[in-house]
Amino acid sequence: MGMRDRLKLMLKRNPERLTPGSVVKVHRVMDGEDKRPMVYVGTVIAIRRRGLGSSFSIVNKIDGELLQFNFALYSPLLTRLEILKRGYGKRQKLYGLTDPTKCPIIPETATFKDLNQRPKK
Repeated sequence: MGMRDRLKLMLKRNPERLTPGSVVKVHRVMDGEDKRPMVYVGTVIAIRRRGLGSSFSIVNKIDGELLQFNFALYSPLLTRLEILKRGYGKRQKLYGLTDPTKCPIIPETATFKDLNQRPKK
C-alpha cells in the first residue's frame, strides 16, 4: 500500500474514500522479529484528516467485549487496508457505536462478498 493509495483514502473528493460507518480489514505488522501481519476487522467510527498525522478508529465486539483500535494511516507498520463495505453515514463521528448494545459483530474472516450480498427475501 503506497503513499498515493493512502492519500486517495483521505481525499474528500474521492468517491472511494474511507468514510465513517465503513467496515474495514486492517493488516498491521507487529513490532519485533515476527513480520506476520495481525488482522483487525471493525467498523470505522472516527476519521482524523491531518495530513501525515491522519488516523482512524475502528470498533468491533469480540466475545461480548467491545474493542476499539486507533491506527495512524501513514505508519509503515500498516501494510494493507481493505474496505469490505462502504459506509454512507451522515455524521463524521459515530461514537454511538461504542455502546455494546448497538455495535455490530463482524467476524474476522469477513470478506467483501459476505458483507455486500443482498438480503434474501
